[in-house]
Amino acid sequence: LIVSPPLILPDIDGTPFAYQIDKSSSEKSKALAPLYMELAKRKGCLFLDAKDCEVTSVDCEHLTEKGHRCLAEKLFCVIQNIKF
Repeated sequence: LIVSPPLILPDIDGTPFAYQIDKSSSEKSKALAPLYMELAKRKGCLFLDAKDCEVTSVDCEHLTEKGHRCLAEKLFCVIQNIKF
């Protein structure tokens, strides 16, 4: 299972990670899902896009409690349908 991470929010200025990433990071994060999906297809893996999972505005890149719950539910749905 390959999971594309949640999107980085564009309002990165003033956050604790502003020195490490910038506004272009938000745009770059949008490009990851199609690349990860293609990799999953090539490798015969399942794919999950976490883009809809809520990210905190505190740092614009980590999941909130609600976002973690969303990701867990998405993962559960994928995992429970795996046929061995």
